[in-house]
Amino acid sequence: MKEFTLGQLNTISHTLGVDLHGAVLSLKKKDKELVEPFYRNYFNTTDGSPYYIHKILPLIEMGAMERFRDDYFGVTEEGIKQFKRQFYEMAIYKPSKQQDIEYLKFRINWYCEFYNYKFGEVNSDHIIEEFKEKFYKHEYMSHTTKDVVGRFKSELKKHFKNGSNNNDSD
Repeated sequence: MKEFTLGQLNTISHTLGVDLHGAVLSLKKKDKELVEPFYRNYFNTTDGSPYYIHKILPLIEMGAMERFRDDYFGVTEEGIKQFKRQFYEMAIYKPSKQQDIEYLKFRINWYCEFYNYKFGEVNSDHIIEEFKEKFYKHEYMSHTTKDVVGRFKSELKKHFKNGSNNNDSD
């Protein structure tokens, strides 16, 4: 089975009752583990059929989801296997002493991809530069940059005090 896109992973995680967004962005080990059996395995399309069906049809064609009642769809065993593999590639746990700048960059880039924020070649480079240049000076940042900086503010501060690199951040 081919790799799921982030949107497809989000649909499958919703179907299984998994908080993909929270798992990837959390720093807690317990949030990085899948609990089985899954909370659920159904997606109800009754209240928005065209939109949801459009998201589910490619997953059915891939063999990752199947219809089990008129407006209800579930993830197949093959889809669950692929989801688990990709989940654990994204929801990486690192103890606090190992949460280096690369780990922060990975999570910033994932967050930006999830919300479809595009700041250039590497989103995390833009966010870090804007944080270092503007955050402590209280200068203007675009609302999307401000959103990402706000989400990762405490971690950015840990690595870049007063806009300069800390010795342990590289």
